[in-house]
Amino acid sequence: MPAGALRTRHIVLAGGLLAVLVAIASWLWNEGEPPASPVAYVLCGNDSLIESRAYRVDLLAGELAGVSGPIEWLGQPFHLAYDRVRSRLYIASMHNRWLRGMWPVTALRARGGEFEVVNRFSTNREENLLARARAGEKPPNKLISEAYRVIVSPDGSDLYVSYSGLSDTGAIMQVWDAETGKILRGLPSVISRAATWSPDGNHVAAIWPSHDREVNKDGDLVNKSSKGGVRVISTRTGEKSPLQHLEDNKGLHPPWGRIDEPLIYLFYWNALLGALRVYDRDTGEVLSELEIHGLTGLDMAGKPEVAVLEGGRLIAVSAVERTMPNESPSPNSGVSQERGYVVLVDVMERREVSRTQVGARCSNAVV
Repeated sequence: MPAGALRTRHIVLAGGLLAVLVAIASWLWNEGEPPASPVAYVLCGNDSLIESRAYRVDLLAGELAGVSGPIEWLGQPFHLAYDRVRSRLYIASMHNRWLRGMWPVTALRARGGEFEVVNRFSTNREENLLARARAGEKPPNKLISEAYRVIVSPDGSDLYVSYSGLSDTGAIMQVWDAETGKILRGLPSVISRAATWSPDGNHVAAIWPSHDREVNKDGDLVNKSSKGGVRVISTRTGEKSPLQHLEDNKGLHPPWGRIDEPLIYLFYWNALLGALRVYDRDTGEVLSELEIHGLTGLDMAGKPEVAVLEGGRLIAVSAVERTMPNESPSPNSGVSQERGYVVLVDVMERREVSRTQVGARCSNAVV
């Protein structure tokens, strides 16, 4: 082989090897996971809420793919967010005990079926109830409740946290540095997990369809007809744009671009029952309508949310089955017993694809 051709071949091989090494290094640096079948994560506490566990669920197989050891002093894991960039779970916890070891926001590294606590954050407010507890004060008369929502920015750098005790700050949500927990700014508006982020991360779009009157399971009117709309919120200032009403639900898209997958909308006043509709974003047509409770016999768990898998046909939900004491062979002080599940649902065919048992008193599921 001529020397020039041999040299070219060596250069190509070296370049290919370098590309592979760069890809591996990038994966290790970002703490990401290799491609696999779709998985969901959920955090569940035990009955006494002394410890919690993280569960990794293989959604297509309908089985557990990993369970953490006991995570102490987490309280009730109320709301969960997942950073896909670094494979981290952020847990917002609520509690009604005066314990020195409680932390309202906890960060877990989740790689495969292994979990590791990498950080714990207080809510940073002045005269924090937890700080007073750690100083040895006696518990207050009222119950304690701390963080009830945590959202992670698409690049994984910021956390958007809601917790009790913010009213005196003029904010209803704070932005924290995801590594240190340092308060970056307060926001006068709430950003929900279902909001659609702009490519630069500086705005989110809240999108909702018009709907007719809704009634609860007791037949009581809980909402009158409402028009669909799009509203943009700044993630820097919390400032809201003028509301854009949509005629006949046509154009359920953010202003920065079209979304191919359908809009799956959970009606929050029927959230425990899991009432949702699937909309064609362009035409506003209702493609499917279902109720998680009617389909599975289970109620939504934690802070009711749906985790939409890519493509918009499948969703994962955290659900719960409750057994009243008089139905249980071992009654427990009049408190209902809970059994938690992560359920995969095909929203177009309106069928349950898989059901995986996890713990009780669970957060929402994330994918």
